[in-house]
Amino acid sequence: NTGSFRALVERMGVRVLGEVAYVDHHAYVSQDVERVRAKAVELQAELIVTTEKDACKLAGLLQSTDGWWAVRLATYVTVGEDRLRQVVLGVGELVRLKAEG
Repeated sequence: NTGSFRALVERMGVRVLGEVAYVDHHAYVSQDVERVRAKAVELQAELIVTTEKDACKLAGLLQSTDGWWAVRLATYVTVGEDRLRQVVLGVGELVRLKAEG
């Protein structure tokens, strides 16, 4: 959700000049990085911010001089940890059964 990501970045004190959005699970190619770089130059942006998940996918396409930053999020379970653990472990078991047979 680009709207919530933008709001998060703005709450961190970053002034957002523009954005280039891709669908979730997008397979990045060098043309995507060039498009973002061109937009940053056009807007005279000092840095480019992305999600940590996308940063992992982009790492091999970036240059050492690129001013890209990733937002690292932390997740905490405040209620229902036992139930969450049951669900996660249950899914893990289902995946193994399907894989074996």
